Amino acid sequence: MTTPKEKPISVRLDPELMELLVRVCKRTERAKTWHVEQALRTYLDREMEFLEAVEEGMRADEAGDLVEHAEAVAMFDQAIAGARRKPA
Repeated sequence: MTTPKEKPISVRLDPELMELLVRVCKRTERAKTWHVEQALRTYLDREMEFLEAVEEGMRADEAGDLVEHAEAVAMFDQAIAGARRKPA
């Protein structure tokens, strides 16, 4: 039963994805709705992070605050080399 804040939706899943969902539900003893909501929340959180990063990059571009590709590669190489020198 839905609460006033919840909105029902309908999705079509290919048979393989549905079978995987059913298997996970049985093993975890959780409802399909719970797993679909968790998966969607995780995906949407990551997608929003990506979109925000793209927008930040576009603002940086508009402001002329960019780093040349070769400089960015050198910065990453330096960071990687530094990380490799640190003791485990």
